[in-house]
Parts: sequence; C-alpha cells; structure tokens
Amino acid sequence: MRVVYLDAAEEELLAALDHLLHASSSKAVAEALVAEVGEAEKRIGELPEAHPPAGEDARRYLLKRFPYQLIYRVKGDEIQILAFAHLKRRPGYWRLR
Repeated sequence: MRVVYLDAAEEELLAALDHLLHASSSKAVAEALVAEVGEAEKRIGELPEAHPPAGEDARRYLLKRFPYQLIYRVKGDEIQILAFAHLKRRPGYWRLR
C-alpha cells in the first residue's frame, strides 16, 4: 500500500524534525526520528488493521523512541497519514481532517 501524508501531517513531521535539530544540536537525533517514521510506515503498510483504533475510521501507530504517534486511515489502496501528533498535544485535534 502507498503511504501519503496530508499536508497538515507533513507540516507536523517537518516541525518536529526542525525542533529536534535545534533542541538537540544533533543531526543524529533527527535522523533517528526519520528512520523510526520509515519503519512505522513500513509496518502500517504491511498490516494496516493491526494497530488500535483512534476514532471512527482512523488508527494510530505509537513510535517507540519518540513521543509521537502516526494517525492514519486506509482509503482504497492508500494509507493516509492524517496527523503526526505529539502525545502531549490535545487528543483528537486532527479529527476534522
């Protein structure tokens, strides 16, 4: 299955990467986040229904090393990433996407 990010979700991911680059002053930390997101995309693509529900037609994948989750839905042959959400952010803010 093809993974696509909604614009808002892509912006959230880029903002998280930018924050890590400035907060940690280490490119390695940002690269670790990119690698973990890539692994998450792979796992979601292999077994999209294996992850817990996050609303009516959405599911969530919790990252292991970072306090983020990928909120996604399956639509046809696509995995649509609705949000790259920090775990401390207001729950469900992404529901209107």
